[in-house]
Amino acid sequence: MTHRARKHARKVVIVDDDVQVVTMLDRFLTERQFDVVTFVRPIEALRFLAHCRADAILADVRMPGMSGIEFLREARMSRSAARVVLMSGYPTLGSVREGIEHGADDFLSKPLSLDQVEKALLGTRVFAGSVLEDMAGAACPSPESHHGLDASTGSPEIDAAVAVADDLLAS
Repeated sequence: MTHRARKHARKVVIVDDDVQVVTMLDRFLTERQFDVVTFVRPIEALRFLAHCRADAILADVRMPGMSGIEFLREARMSRSAARVVLMSGYPTLGSVREGIEHGADDFLSKPLSLDQVEKALLGTRVFAGSVLEDMAGAACPSPESHHGLDASTGSPEIDAAVAVADDLLAS
């Protein structure tokens, strides 16, 4: 764990097993006056969150020992009210949906746009522009194999993004 405190800054917890990603995000967010705490093991981040408040959490989806979705579920069970942004180099509609169902506020695809990271952490939803546009360029499964994303998330922005994804899959 590393921690760089800033007076009156928003506290961001970064959880990713890729040290290069953690280092890049730590430098970028520290320059932007965020109070950054980093972890390469999700279980250590959960221990920290059990005793310390965070304004936002940026977590990778694919990590050894505990996925970002499992981490999110545990963080939400511990009553963390932090804004949670998941990130993945391999986003799928299934992982996006599962993240949203478990309380993710946003979902970014890697390689990361640092501007999108900052916007997502500050509360500007970048979900549709980050993951779904990346997925639109990928081969879509046949309509017969698509079962749809029927559940409403309660967020008009994410519901609209999911509707776009459904339309892409149906075409």
